[in-house]
Amino acid sequence: MVSFAFSFIVFGALAAVSAFVPTSPLQQQYIPTFPVRQVFPTQNPQPYDFGYESMDKMGTKQHRQESSDATGTVKGSYGFVDPIGLYRRVEYIADVDGYRATVQSNEPGLTSNGAASAAFIVEVPPPAAVAQGLAYLTPQVNAKFSI
Repeated sequence: MVSFAFSFIVFGALAAVSAFVPTSPLQQQYIPTFPVRQVFPTQNPQPYDFGYESMDKMGTKQHRQESSDATGTVKGSYGFVDPIGLYRRVEYIADVDGYRATVQSNEPGLTSNGAASAAFIVEVPPPAAVAQGLAYLTPQVNAKFSI
């Protein structure tokens, strides 16, 4: 009787294990895999050209011009000139080699640090901008304070 119970337990254990382990590759379920790919229609780059110039009530002039060719290369410039003569002009190109810009300005405090692959051409600020900055830094001698 012990041998019958023992064989029954061993047979049951082997049957349970064999149910989860395939005995041959043909018993494995074959699921074919196909690469999933979406195809989006593409268009060739369309050449364009646009630009504008404007002036606000304070006399600051702004401009922008940009054009693209059939290869997708984009060239342009933008900038401003304020009433006291401060200006910034950025000329850029974006093509297969990336984005490159040249910044030309006379803004006080601007340095030619070459950040973000841009070339900086820094010029001396106009005298009115320097005088305006110095007036801001001049201490108020006759200021009255109440505590």
